[in-house]
Amino acid sequence: MKNRIGCIDFFRGICIIWILFGHLFVWWMDYSIVPFFYDTIVPIFEPLGAAGFLFISGVSLQFSYIKKFNESIEQEKRNNRILRNTYFIRASILLIIALFFNLGSYIQEPGISHIFSWWILFTISITLFLYWPLLKSSKKARFITATLILILNPIIKFTLQTFSIRNSIINFFYLLLYPLDDRQNPLIVFLPFFIYGSCFGDLIKEIDFNRKDDNKTFVKKYSLPLIIISIGLILFGIFFQFPMFILRNSFLWVIYSLGLIILTLTSLITFEKFKIINFNSKYNFLFYYSYYSFSIYLSGFLLMLIPAPSLNLFNFWVFYFITMALFTIIVILIYDKIKALFSIKYLMSRTSEFLALKIEEKFYKHKYVPLSYLLERLKMNISSSK
Repeated sequence: MKNRIGCIDFFRGICIIWILFGHLFVWWMDYSIVPFFYDTIVPIFEPLGAAGFLFISGVSLQFSYIKKFNESIEQEKRNNRILRNTYFIRASILLIIALFFNLGSYIQEPGISHIFSWWILFTISITLFLYWPLLKSSKKARFITATLILILNPIIKFTLQTFSIRNSIINFFYLLLYPLDDRQNPLIVFLPFFIYGSCFGDLIKEIDFNRKDDNKTFVKKYSLPLIIISIGLILFGIFFQFPMFILRNSFLWVIYSLGLIILTLTSLITFEKFKIINFNSKYNFLFYYSYYSFSIYLSGFLLMLIPAPSLNLFNFWVFYFITMALFTIIVILIYDKIKALFSIKYLMSRTSEFLALKIEEKFYKHKYVPLSYLLERLKMNISSSK
């Protein structure tokens, strides 16, 4: 199998571009001009934003970490301990970044709840902490866990909502877990996306994208069943209590979102398997949006500082495509010059690995790891190629 599956980068790139679109739409668009577009058209593709990003994050994490665990089975117990510590340090660094990010909401509108707003970085960081016990569990166990959370979510919400009227403590937890701002990504609502994504990652691990003689088996075993399931989820989400599926974070929105995400990703995997699209082409600009996903997400907030006037639907698309073209050119130039040194994900991974080794040095009396080790690891990446 190839070291990098192009359709995964392609899908993650779509998610980041959609998230940027949503941000720019809110910052630059005059809502009074386009209420129908914002309330009806945008929600149809909304799952390809934060929900899709959580899903593909689960795919990538399960795929990469299980591979690392398998590589260290025959080595010392120390290797798995380093892997575990690296995982939690990385989650902790992401949590710190998320809390600093949330400080912006707190400064704009003081309130303790804003420190714990469920924006994507905060949701992913907490998800990583909670997911560790499931990392080495079976695909079936993870699927059942995600399904239970999915089913219990509306029950928990209804129960907390009912008793929150009479009890201020319950009301606090209700607003914490289910914020009134539906643009946020509450943990209980979005955790199933990540876990289902991890199950999907196990499926992808079984696919050999280089073989051409097993295409019929691939369609029968993977492609066709997943397409049927995803279409069923989409139809159920849409037509059961229509049009509730456009209400973000609702139960039916989650069902519809899972269907759209699985259908889109399955289609992309099928295209790559059958060589219909070359996702590893140098012209695939979505690779850079995947590679620098967190960096681009955070950099995108600089655009909020641009004093753009309220735009109509036509002007918005002009400004949007110009902005994305400039963004694309910039990230391509950055990749050519410094590779992963602009990638927050990469920097977190390398820093986490270094700190995990320092823990080994401090508490388990293993060999000294100088700071130069980290610097050399960072420099090595600059000379690598895509």
